Amino acid sequence: MNRILLIISLLVFTLVSCEQKKDNSMIIEEGKVLPLDSYHLSNNTWARMAGDITIDTLNLYEGEKSLKLTPTEMDTLKVAIALFRFDLSTIEGNSISVSGKYRMKKSEDAKTHLMIFQQMSFDTILIEPGDDLQWKDFEIKVPVKESVDEAMFFIEVHGDTELSISGCQAKIDDIPFSDLINREYPAEKDYEFNNASNILLGELTPQMAENLEVLGKVWGFLKYYHPKVTQGNYNWDFELFRILPEIADTKNKEERNKLLNKWIDKYGEIKETADYTITDSAQYTRFVDLGWLQDKSLFDDELITKLQQIKSAKRSKKINYYVVLHKSGARTPISAERAYENIEWYDQGFRILTLFRLWNMIEYCFPYTHYTDIPWETLLKEFIPKFVSAKDQAEYELAILELAAKIDDSHGYINIKGDKLAETPIGRRFMRKRVPVELIRSAEGLVVVETSNSQYIHRGDIILEVEGKDVDAIIGEMKPYTIASNKNGLYRNTIPYLLKTTADKLNIRIQRGKEKITTDMTDFRSIETITGRKSWKDYDLDKKDIIHLDDTKSAGENKDLVQNNMNSKGLIIDLRKYPKEYIRYVSPLLLSKYPLWISENDHSYPGNYSTMPGYDVIPETEKEANYKGKVVILVNEHTQSAGETAAMMHRLAPNSIIIGRQTAGANGNICEVRLPGNIDFKYTQLGAYYPRWEILQRKGVKIDVEVSPTVDDIREGRDVWIEKAIEIIEGK
Repeated sequence: MNRILLIISLLVFTLVSCEQKKDNSMIIEEGKVLPLDSYHLSNNTWARMAGDITIDTLNLYEGEKSLKLTPTEMDTLKVAIALFRFDLSTIEGNSISVSGKYRMKKSEDAKTHLMIFQQMSFDTILIEPGDDLQWKDFEIKVPVKESVDEAMFFIEVHGDTELSISGCQAKIDDIPFSDLINREYPAEKDYEFNNASNILLGELTPQMAENLEVLGKVWGFLKYYHPKVTQGNYNWDFELFRILPEIADTKNKEERNKLLNKWIDKYGEIKETADYTITDSAQYTRFVDLGWLQDKSLFDDELITKLQQIKSAKRSKKINYYVVLHKSGARTPISAERAYENIEWYDQGFRILTLFRLWNMIEYCFPYTHYTDIPWETLLKEFIPKFVSAKDQAEYELAILELAAKIDDSHGYINIKGDKLAETPIGRRFMRKRVPVELIRSAEGLVVVETSNSQYIHRGDIILEVEGKDVDAIIGEMKPYTIASNKNGLYRNTIPYLLKTTADKLNIRIQRGKEKITTDMTDFRSIETITGRKSWKDYDLDKKDIIHLDDTKSAGENKDLVQNNMNSKGLIIDLRKYPKEYIRYVSPLLLSKYPLWISENDHSYPGNYSTMPGYDVIPETEKEANYKGKVVILVNEHTQSAGETAAMMHRLAPNSIIIGRQTAGANGNICEVRLPGNIDFKYTQLGAYYPRWEILQRKGVKIDVEVSPTVDDIREGRDVWIEKAIEIIEGK
């Protein structure tokens, strides 16, 4: 009897505990209410949009501070707005609710809306002021769209009043939101190989190379497709180490298949499947090729059946543990990949893991594999010897750089923090001494001094040789290890390093006019000022009734400039550097529609890229633009990503034109991941296209008029972009 009473007591205690369990994600604390910058808005935080938003430490609700919203005295509209952003990118549920307490001063014109906004739609409720300033209840609950990765809770106060809000509770399907964020996955509790893989394979034979290629492909497929792995139940790096030695040593296909079958069985039977049939292929920009799963030259019937079942397994549309999630705006995507900072280069298991991880990451999580010069599917086999049998650290790190460069993506960036690469073909990147000049590629394809602070090398000098080696040969040596979308991007990413050294002097051969000169440079310092080249002020644009936008002005200055000169003869938009935020403020004054189509990875079927939710494949309806003058957009190889989007956008303005030379050809948000050894790797994460999926990647934006400086132009300090823009606007 006592035992029964004890059980009943425990059950009652549990039920009471569950009822009292609260969400603490929306607690109002000092430092947790941020100024709003929608482009960088943090996850799961409060932010101010308008009015005075303060933390009230006097008017408490059950001891909890309140958020006080008051329109500013100078605001004739009398508006105060605060918001809380919920990160739903890894959270599944049918509904989201926010409840809490509020108190508001009574006023004739007072009105307050509470709103939950998600992906171009919103639900709202109206709350009214009370007579007694007592805390009152509010609750708003809305369905959650399956495709959304964020929701916003807005508080909008209108009128001459004051609102305090406190005790906010957020829930997903009645589960406290704070229980669902920052979850620890089982994969994060496996530490067995944190310090070393303890793997040392024998000599790489053709059979072992084949075994590793098959294992690398199967391991990557399971990583992104097996539902037990995609839910974060396993540290898939360490699962590789547990099977790798056995698979590597198998003597034939039959022995290998037997082990692979047994290995897959370890993770359980596939009990639920889903229909992944694509009904509208026009919505897609890339389809992952999984035909190799049925290759009978590699797999037996039993293994093929299991792989096909895994391909069809039901997977979450949101949670795929190892797929890097897209974050809207410029928020850094979160990667589950571990960095293993203390791993030594000679750990063969981790070298193989690095190869497998990088190759599969691009295979399943890169939108542009079908635009690479070398078919990506061929590279795993090619690079196995380079990673497995690297003789020293420099050779291994060069192999990483070389494979990364094969993505042909100017967004690509890889940072290896060691110093062993200094003596390799890309060693110039790590040299600190630099001749004080800036180089540019001329229209003739030559490397020319654009600006100089050296008495020995002049603007317009052509660089022929460095230390007796032709500059094109040096660039050719660096090319295999330099990530770039096109030739312009390659030169942009290599020529800054040509005149760097660790020595006390640098032998340079130049051409000045018809004369060829060889000199030993000993003058190494930074470029303090750019001299000689003409600037905007040298072209008297004001007298020509032409205005121009560039990043030397603030966003407000650029916006005011356009608004105050809507009837000017012409507008020049300089996008030869990465644009700052001024673009967003100026664009509405010029644009008729949004030109960019976006595709993102399908988390439930990685490698398939389809139209991103929230982006219509049909551009917005055209509307008459305000600005009537000619618009000339300047671009070059430094125009990349947001710069390319800005060029596309402003090209939609009436009487607009793009002039310059091929842009970087890399657009779409980037993601950042870690490779073993704490190596940073960045690449394009989202696909970005002209309407109807017309290619932008690698090609760059469409150029209406080619403009590129000749050697003579550079020597004379002319800005041929500005000159051509003036000529077009003046109709010459």
